[in-house]
Amino acid sequence: MAIKVERESIWLDFPGTAREEIIQNICFKLKDIGKTDDPSGLYHDIMEREGLVSTFAGHDTAIPHVVTNHINGPALCFIRVAEPDLTWHGNSENVTFVVFSAVPKGEAAATIRAEQSKIFGALALLIRTPDVTSVWKVAEDAEVIQKSLNFTLT
Repeated sequence: MAIKVERESIWLDFPGTAREEIIQNICFKLKDIGKTDDPSGLYHDIMEREGLVSTFAGHDTAIPHVVTNHINGPALCFIRVAEPDLTWHGNSENVTFVVFSAVPKGEAAATIRAEQSKIFGALALLIRTPDVTSVWKVAEDAEVIQKSLNFTLT
């Protein structure tokens, strides 16, 4: 099973002025596209995970992720936030990009989590590549983002 960033899961200039608001808006967008039936339960699980350790990854990027009963299938989303001064978990954690991943609990979770680990490894390289992140900062079309991610993550 390949986890890919679908075009419907790329949101540019995403609203929110704080980590909690961004995550809440992600949950509602996932409901809009049929990935969750319970955005409140999903939000609770994500915030519980965030409470363990910040998912700030450096290089203006946060990678919140969760294994939950509140997602209908694997979800991988790319978000470029609209707020230029958004901090994720502290004053020194400025975030421009959020790459969100949710995996359903169940039999396939171990397989999906292994693939998720590969995705995180590829993202670690991408967020350190100025040629890539400079494109992400100005892209006006989700397809540009999708091609840069799926080429690298597959």
